[in-house]
Amino acid sequence: MKASVIRILCLGLFCTFAGAAFGQVPEQERQALIDFYQASGGDHWIDNDGWLGEAGSECEWFGVSCHTSDEAITSVRTLDLSKNGLTGSLPDSLLDLARLVELRLDGNAIEGPILASFGGMPELARLKLAGNRLSGPVPGELVGLFGRLDLRRNQLDGYTEAVGTPTTGVSRFMLLGGNPIRTLPPQSWRSSGAISHLELDRTALSGELDFEMHPWPGLQTLDLSGNAITSLSGIDSGTLENLLRLYLNDNKIDQWPVSGQTLTRLGVLDLTANNLHEPPPAGLSNHPKLWGLYLGRNSLEGQMLGELFSMPGLWYLELHHNPLNALPAAPASPSSPVRLDLSHAGLEGPPPAWFADMTLANLNVAGNRLGGEIEPWLAGMRESRIRLNLSNNRFDGPIPETLADLDFAANGLDLCWNDFDEPFGSELDALFDEVHHGGHPGNCNQRQLEDIDPTISGSWYHPGRDGEGYTIMLLDNGLLLHYWFGYPSPFTGGWQKWAFQLVRPKSAAAAYPVSLAPYGGRFGYGLGSGHIEDHDTQEVDMVRLTGNKLGVRVDLQPFPPNVIIDPPPPSFHERFIHTRLTHLAGTACDSEQPHQWISGAWYNPDADGEGFIVEVLDNGRGVVYWFTYQPDQSGHQAWMMGDGDFDGDTLIIDNLVQPTGTRFGPDFDPDEVEFTHWGSLVMEFDNDLDGHIWFDSVDEDYGSGDYPIERLARAKLAECD
Repeated sequence: MKASVIRILCLGLFCTFAGAAFGQVPEQERQALIDFYQASGGDHWIDNDGWLGEAGSECEWFGVSCHTSDEAITSVRTLDLSKNGLTGSLPDSLLDLARLVELRLDGNAIEGPILASFGGMPELARLKLAGNRLSGPVPGELVGLFGRLDLRRNQLDGYTEAVGTPTTGVSRFMLLGGNPIRTLPPQSWRSSGAISHLELDRTALSGELDFEMHPWPGLQTLDLSGNAITSLSGIDSGTLENLLRLYLNDNKIDQWPVSGQTLTRLGVLDLTANNLHEPPPAGLSNHPKLWGLYLGRNSLEGQMLGELFSMPGLWYLELHHNPLNALPAAPASPSSPVRLDLSHAGLEGPPPAWFADMTLANLNVAGNRLGGEIEPWLAGMRESRIRLNLSNNRFDGPIPETLADLDFAANGLDLCWNDFDEPFGSELDALFDEVHHGGHPGNCNQRQLEDIDPTISGSWYHPGRDGEGYTIMLLDNGLLLHYWFGYPSPFTGGWQKWAFQLVRPKSAAAAYPVSLAPYGGRFGYGLGSGHIEDHDTQEVDMVRLTGNKLGVRVDLQPFPPNVIIDPPPPSFHERFIHTRLTHLAGTACDSEQPHQWISGAWYNPDADGEGFIVEVLDNGRGVVYWFTYQPDQSGHQAWMMGDGDFDGDTLIIDNLVQPTGTRFGPDFDPDEVEFTHWGSLVMEFDNDLDGHIWFDSVDEDYGSGDYPIERLARAKLAECD
């Protein structure tokens, strides 16, 4: 295929091409479409082009795709009305679309129960109803009947027992995450063998889950992440004989759920962000298939983990953000994972002698207390296409010229925030220009770092990139709330963009593995049935420097949905030194102000997914960032900003502005930013938890209005006498 050709992926089982001529669909199918239109508020859809047209035009209606059989019978085969403003409930007459193959109604506001009779549609292979307001149980009649059943982000709260007759020859994905479901599926679901991939992430599962005596034949992937599970029992090959991937991250698990004798086909085990504190079970190193083990953000100590470094089949081992303090002294037989993440783990001193026997392709030891020369850490690296992150440590002395003998991947080396001798030498300079992450290390070498404390709270920006920046706030629970406000990347459309993340900082550094960008909301309505994702993946690492400076490294990887771009657009990797723009009042005892208690995040619970960051400054004024969406139904983001004075407990902002006009990344041009007057904003704070806002925009699409707000998060302030 020629370069720069975009290949569009067909999501359905077939593709219907524009311009094809179709006959009239059967009368019952036409009536089913009309009934659905009326039941779901069709007159108010975002796009209802062609709907209710004359007989014979049905295949030209927006979202409808047809197919004509060899018998010259035309039928509706795909109905795709995703994110189209649908309301109401699902009518039974949908079942009259007897030859429907794919139904996509995700991202709307459909209410009521799911039709169990969907299971009676013989050719329906994909059903996507995610991001609606569906309630009640998940009908068991739907189990095993679809290649992909997507019911995520609804209000479903359980299951019905009856199970349909599974179809054959399809991979059966059941996606139930983001619903208030409190239990595992019933025995009839499990014993049917009709589910290969089950997602129950971010549901209401809690406490101990007992798998004993409940075999799940056929289950290959089980995702239980983001719950409040404390332990799992009965996890073995007798109950989950075919399990390949088990995701238990972001729970409260304090005991290892598997050993070397259980789940003999398991390849991936994710226990990130749990409460593990004991050594791994004996025999884990003999696990025959395990190739990905993710244990970051637990309470594991290094000397207890020798078992993990003796697993010959392990490719990926992540131990970041554990109190390792040191690596095991002598594993039985050191293995060599492809990727080893030991970042932010309290490590000191040189690696143990066995480390030199490893052949790592990717090593990350950033954010530790490692010092001296870096050569001992190079000894365990492969010779080609490697990635090495030694940043934010205490390494010193000269950088060895042998570094130039290694073959690094693009952006595969990071030596920042250490104390190496300079200059580095011409050969190394050439290497750094080619492979060092975020620019030459001379820009980030020999700089002192400060710990993250309440005084970091405020706004930050790069002087050469005026018109975008960060608002950062250390909260009273110890977490760091970070909002980036700017513009789309060169690879995606739109005219404003914002992203956020909530992390627990580590000493002087805070890493944001992926910044989240809500998409699909609407001004005044919040996220609604939208979702938190975006076309690009943006990762951010921050370190705090002396002199009111932040070191910020940004990685932007284009990820356009549903298309393959050949060749792919380039990634954007850059490192900036950001300057403080505002100080939060009360984060130091010499900066107190009467209204400092207001600083934090505020929102309208009826419009979840949009809201305000309020900064009360050390000069007594208030700054507001309003993170929201465009007023049309495009789902695109918008943000406004302004500052003003307090009148009592009321903040008055007469000039709220909306910056637009440029792009994020290498195409950013501060001269193109237009600070458009948006209107005015008044915020009245009744007490520490409640308030009210009034707005009046000069843009009639935004209009004017008011609504109550509640506190979402509170800034951490200094404890002063």
